[in-house]
Amino acid sequence: MEEKKEYIAIWDVYESYFEQYSDVEVGRLVRAMMKYKWSGAAPQFTGNERFIWPAIKRDIDAAIEKMESKSKTNSQNGAKGGRPRKAAAFQADTENQPLFEESEKSEWFLEKPKKALEKEKEKEKEKEKENTSASSLPPPLDAGCGTQAAGGGSIQPYPAKARELCAYFEESCRVFNSKPVLDAITRCLLDGIMPDVLTAVIDETALSGANSPARYAVKIMDDILAEQVRDLSAYQARSAKFKKQKEQNANGTDCKNHGSDTGEEFLGGKRY
Repeated sequence: MEEKKEYIAIWDVYESYFEQYSDVEVGRLVRAMMKYKWSGAAPQFTGNERFIWPAIKRDIDAAIEKMESKSKTNSQNGAKGGRPRKAAAFQADTENQPLFEESEKSEWFLEKPKKALEKEKEKEKEKEKENTSASSLPPPLDAGCGTQAAGGGSIQPYPAKARELCAYFEESCRVFNSKPVLDAITRCLLDGIMPDVLTAVIDETALSGANSPARYAVKIMDDILAEQVRDLSAYQARSAKFKKQKEQNANGTDCKNHGSDTGEEFLGGKRY
């Protein structure tokens, strides 16, 4: 009688499962499958193959259990005088049936890769939301046109930060579609003035009660641009200086600069 040879089953679908592993890792998995089948010794993986081993072990255990069950059934049938006849000629041979459907195996094995793909899709959606929120900021009246930089070049399109600061100005000062403010903000950003300085300018404008907030803010931005006031500490020092000068004017040091009856605004003795 021909000697019966033992084997381990490597399903065709394993090719797609092993695709994400290196040849070395696959080799370790196959050796572990053979050793486990013959001796029952479970491998102690430290690499990536430890993630897929529980599924492979489950297949091997199921195959062993099935083989033992079949052997036991054959022994019982042999003791009774042979294997019983099949109920119908077309009855399926369960010997070659997979332990569970390929779709179920794929879903079980690929659970980890699926989760990774879902995380990547979530990250892509977050990026799309960020891009959408940036593009949803109120555009200038002339959205198709740029503005002129200090050197005369065209600024097109407006930087996202400029649109964001302009939207903050419009909300804080109740002014809408203010292209001059957007142009001034853009010039300042391109010249290296920090965004927090421009935020402080907008806050100061909102508190000033100016009749023309846009003109008030643009004048301050043009001044700090000319004076190269690029960081917040320098701007705060400048504001403190003008505040002190304004207090001196209020005490009568320079009464000529206070023409409140004209309805014009002042900042540090300057007319806006």
